[in-house]
Amino acid sequence: MKKSVTLIELIAAITIVGLLSVGFAWYFIDVINTYNFVSFRSEIVNTARSAFMQMTRKIRQIKKRTPSENTIEVAEAGTLQFISLDINDNDIRIRYRLSGNDLYYDLDSDFDGSFESSYLLVRGLYNFNFKYYTEDGTELSPLPLSYSDRENIYQIGIEFEVRERDQIYQFHTKICPRNFKE
Repeated sequence: MKKSVTLIELIAAITIVGLLSVGFAWYFIDVINTYNFVSFRSEIVNTARSAFMQMTRKIRQIKKRTPSENTIEVAEAGTLQFISLDINDNDIRIRYRLSGNDLYYDLDSDFDGSFESSYLLVRGLYNFNFKYYTEDGTELSPLPLSYSDRENIYQIGIEFEVRERDQIYQFHTKICPRNFKE
């Protein structure tokens, strides 16, 4: 007697193999999606962290105020414009500005009043704010600050968050420009 596989056994085997294949495929797709999510999230956070550190360094370098020159020219929730010194001790104008959910760094290196260079620092920021504080820690308001209020700035706060799906990363700090210290 010759043994053979019946049609029902063959269909059952194909169905089982198919279901196992689908299960393995879902597992591998989930692993690939997790990897893509983690690498994308890491890239976003690293970009935001880099922008945060660059802003902190530049704000610390704001030029010392004089009676005739307030070196913080614009102080708003989404814009900070100030005068700093470049490596050759020449005045330069720097502006950080939020446009939509994108943060830009603008540079006026020849100090002619027009920003000849503009760089996108980071995309996809939420709840971005500059905050301004007096020497005793009182928050200055309302924004934008007037000329006289800008003279009282001692610390500048930066707050923002980046989001990826259901995860939120918050960045915040207060910076005291080193040239403002007496």
